[in-house]
Amino acid sequence: MTSSLFPQDSKKRLIFLAFLIVGIATAHYLTSVALHYYHNIYRRLFYLPIIFGAFWFGRGGGLGVAFVTSLVYLPHVLIQWQATPKGNLDQFLEMLMFHVVGGLTGMLVEQVEHRQVQLVEANRRLESANAEIRASYEALKRQSEALLQAEEALMRKNRLASLGELLANMAHELRTPLGSIKGVAEIFRDKLPEDDKLHELSKILVLQVDRLNHVVENFLQFVRSGPKAHGGNAEVGEIVTDVLALSRQRAEAGKIEIVTAIPSALPPVAIDPEPLQQVLLNLVVNAIQAMPEGGRLEILARDMGDKVEISVSDTGCGIPSEVREKIFDPFFTTKTGGTGLGLSICERIVSGFGGLLTVTSEVGEGTTFTVALPKKTTMA
Repeated sequence: MTSSLFPQDSKKRLIFLAFLIVGIATAHYLTSVALHYYHNIYRRLFYLPIIFGAFWFGRGGGLGVAFVTSLVYLPHVLIQWQATPKGNLDQFLEMLMFHVVGGLTGMLVEQVEHRQVQLVEANRRLESANAEIRASYEALKRQSEALLQAEEALMRKNRLASLGELLANMAHELRTPLGSIKGVAEIFRDKLPEDDKLHELSKILVLQVDRLNHVVENFLQFVRSGPKAHGGNAEVGEIVTDVLALSRQRAEAGKIEIVTAIPSALPPVAIDPEPLQQVLLNLVVNAIQAMPEGGRLEILARDMGDKVEISVSDTGCGIPSEVREKIFDPFFTTKTGGTGLGLSICERIVSGFGGLLTVTSEVGEGTTFTVALPKKTTMA
């Protein structure tokens, strides 16, 4: 049995053993038999090739080298026996010990090798078991994450259902005062001469009430059955212009610089104008509120292939990560007196039209909300 402890080049080892045995035997034969002290030393040196043989070639190697050593040593024993026949019994016993030492050493080496093989196999099985445990852990972790996501989705769905019912009631209640406001505005519009400035303001008021009524109607349909994911057609540049017209005064009062970059060739997006205006106006107002000491508001739009991205960025205080994780949850708010519904409604509107609303933020640097909406497809 060949051990990993054994030499890889067995031929060189055999030559070394032969050289060692011949060298020790030569010292025996060249030394006078009368010099017992030296012969005792040489006889002990024969254990070196025997032990080497056992270590390098196992039990068979140890016994083989012991046998060869005994054959080489035997003539010297016979010569010395003739010189002193009564004093050589211990030398024959020494040759017996050669074989005992060679066999025992080789057996111990083989046991060590066998134990090493067992340890390697045990280590391999342990690594295999560890790999299975890691795989099981990863699978369990994925299942746990999936369950948590499913639970969060269910909770979110329940919250949205409650939100829809609540907002449907609120929208329904808004229709009565809007009707009254429109009626009064129409009376002023009809009574006042057309060159009167109040006549123009009353016309604007009627138009805005009609727009709010349209928003309410759309919102009622939205919270009941969800927005339509097709059929919309909104020009981003026009919507941004309208949003800035409604919020510019507030921005200027707060010393906020407004920067826009809307390509003129930007294609329309597949969403109705009113809900897109509602989303962008909410994001712009939030950005202005995030910069009470003034700052910079950027509205950028870019063509991203099959989608159009609209980003609203501010240089405000930023949003901590633990808040960002819940920012689109209904009724979650960090504002005093806030309802926690604005961003939730925006997220639902955008997702309902096949888009995605995301947020990135760094505390102390600012926040960017990005609305990604599919392009309006032209039917051939």
